Amino acid sequence: MRAKNEDSVKRTALIVAVAVVLVAATTVVLVARIFGPHSDGPLTERPAHGWAVPAEPGQVIVDGLEVLTTDEGEATITSVSIDADPSEVELIGAMVAGSGREIGAVQLIRTWPPSAAEGLGELRPAIGAVVTTEATEPWGQELILAMKTTKPGHFLRKGITIEYEVNGKHYTSYLPGELTFCSADFMNGDECPFLGEGP
Repeated sequence: MRAKNEDSVKRTALIVAVAVVLVAATTVVLVARIFGPHSDGPLTERPAHGWAVPAEPGQVIVDGLEVLTTDEGEATITSVSIDADPSEVELIGAMVAGSGREIGAVQLIRTWPPSAAEGLGELRPAIGAVVTTEATEPWGQELILAMKTTKPGHFLRKGITIEYEVNGKHYTSYLPGELTFCSADFMNGDECPFLGEGP
């Protein structure tokens, strides 16, 4: 009888331990959901899209394809990062251009920092920039990202993460803007084969 009782006690202790772990894990998830960044903020969502560009190691590639607006109110950018392997592609700078630019968005900008000849108007650091609605600023804020590859290869930036605040509340938005980089050995003639899933 003692052996059976000991086995029963051990099973009960194991069940209690598992229950405690599950409760703790659930608590961690709930805390993350309550206090972590919100993904349902007012930054306007965009459909997936992508393009490709030749890029030799160390060459600065400046992407201006993303335009930021909100569905309502104002959002202040607090962080910009790229979804790419940091051993392959590095983000070296982020700026925004407002309504003073000559066209809506410039896909590939030739200089970094962009020169006046690019027609982008007043440029500001992305961190601290205020994004608002199309009704307030019809052209929105053009996000300008300077990147470089670290070695020869065929690499993909899968997207861009924007963190921002609205009335003191923290949000995170993921922009599905894919960008493929090709060094010379990975080019198909004059074309850099696209690695992403976007159009």
